[in-house]
Amino acid sequence: MQSQIGGKGGNASSYRGSSSWTSRYAGGGAGNSGGAGKNTFSGQTSGADWADGNGQNGTGGLLMLYATNLYNSGEITANGMKGGTGRSGGGSSGGGSINIFAKIIKEKGNVTANGGEQNGSTKGGKGGNGTVTINELQPYLNSPRKEINIAKNETSTIDSTKIEYINQNGIQTPIVNMGVLSYESLNSDIATVDNAGNIIGVNVGSTKIKITDTANNISTYIYINVYNNSKVDVKEGKDFTIGLKDNGTVWGYGLNNKGQLRNK
Repeated sequence: MQSQIGGKGGNASSYRGSSSWTSRYAGGGAGNSGGAGKNTFSGQTSGADWADGNGQNGTGGLLMLYATNLYNSGEITANGMKGGTGRSGGGSSGGGSINIFAKIIKEKGNVTANGGEQNGSTKGGKGGNGTVTINELQPYLNSPRKEINIAKNETSTIDSTKIEYINQNGIQTPIVNMGVLSYESLNSDIATVDNAGNIIGVNVGSTKIKITDTANNISTYIYINVYNNSKVDVKEGKDFTIGLKDNGTVWGYGLNNKGQLRNK
């Protein structure tokens, strides 16, 4: 199986500054389609198309494959193609990207996404290698509650009955039986959590709670935002103001000629 998409390869140029110079041959770049090779014969300054120097048709491309069972005894490739030959070789095309997702992987076979080979007496540029990803798909652990806002020193509880597995598509691994859930705060200076999923806001800030199914080692996260709920208040009198700050301290501003701010 070969995946091929991409643009056309560049045409070669074999221009000579003088008709007395030696014949020139240049290869076209690989692509869809390959670029034209050029040959400038003795006595000419501009080149004509030269089929032997054409770049190969094809680029690495992109392959997405979903399967219930992967049993590949052959080859799956998204390789780049070779540039045309000549005294100056054409550049090869780069490798593509192969992404295979299966419920069960029995045999991978030979899977490649290499850059095309170099060609010509003076080698053309080599296309870079692509990527190959082969994974057994798993369901993901889902919490419908993605974010919890909690006041400092207050408590909120994660409802474990709402945590569930969800399949991303119909061909992946069946729903697994959920095991015991564990909870972990990624920053206990902001919020803590116990084995029952009880969260306590410690300091103002943000962190995440990691929820893990210990039987299957699959995790999800809930974002935690801790805010300060201390009461803030301001009262105004005649020529003075009293303020209650969020740290619990009281401050006075203004005239104190009659003890408005404090007793003398």
